Amino acid sequence: MAVNTTSSPGRLLCYTLILIFLSSFLIHFNRYILIAFPFPTTLTAWHLTVSALGTRLLAKTTGLINPVQAPMGKLYGVYFIPISISFSMNIILNNVAYMYLSVAFIQMFKSLGPVVVLLSGWAAGLYTLTPSLLAIVCAICIGILISCYGEVRLHGLGLLIQSGALIFEAIRLIMTEQLLSSQKFCFTPLLSLYYLSPLCAGFCWVISLATERNALTGEHMREVNVWLLFSNGIVAFLLNIAAVFFISKSSSLSLALCGGPKAMMTIAASVWLWQDAVTLPQVGGFFLALLGLFFYNIIQKKRK
Repeated sequence: MAVNTTSSPGRLLCYTLILIFLSSFLIHFNRYILIAFPFPTTLTAWHLTVSALGTRLLAKTTGLINPVQAPMGKLYGVYFIPISISFSMNIILNNVAYMYLSVAFIQMFKSLGPVVVLLSGWAAGLYTLTPSLLAIVCAICIGILISCYGEVRLHGLGLLIQSGALIFEAIRLIMTEQLLSSQKFCFTPLLSLYYLSPLCAGFCWVISLATERNALTGEHMREVNVWLLFSNGIVAFLLNIAAVFFISKSSSLSLALCGGPKAMMTIAASVWLWQDAVTLPQVGGFFLALLGLFFYNIIQKKRK
């Protein structure tokens, strides 16, 4: 399936910069809130509730979303429910991982994202694997293994949780690309978010009530400023919009490749803000992974 790539390079660069900034900013914003409010699933449910309300406000007050383009019922089973589950689980697991791992290490580990997306896309028939691509995949994986070896606070459960987040993210990206690029359905990025966000929010609230309700107290709510939570939800909503627009104008793999610049920005900020320790083997492994991503990008451009 072809993806709409008619955007000008300047506009695509603008989408990319906005996406990288919002993503990095939200990561540190979430960590700051989770220090006093250690309920990642509830925070995720709040983010998605704001997205659900935000898309409905846009539908009522602007012409950006036209709910008349309602999908057929079977689309919920084929696309919307699977995307909603994978989207929700990705955000939940990402937030939970910050309870066990440093921000810097998580960003290094996320360099595996394009590898997971590539393999998932290959399984879905969207991408093809060549010997050169497999060599690059191996280089990225070796780089991440070196980073893991150099991590001073490596936590097995945290690593497993973050791996699960990468898998759910790949599933979401691939299925979202299929939905937005399909010639059968006239879905805009905002329209897809309009239908997906309520499902995601409902799914997350169910998990939140089942796992975090008993531990959440009024004291926790008092420690977190209401306006801080509101601002956090707005940033998450803007990031969701930026992500779906970016996928519609490029591809899910391009979104994963943005992880390199975003990771460097986030790691630098985490060392400054949170005093996260970064060792020399970690830096070496991370740059090996980034080098693999760079050559992958070159190969993809030549193939186009």
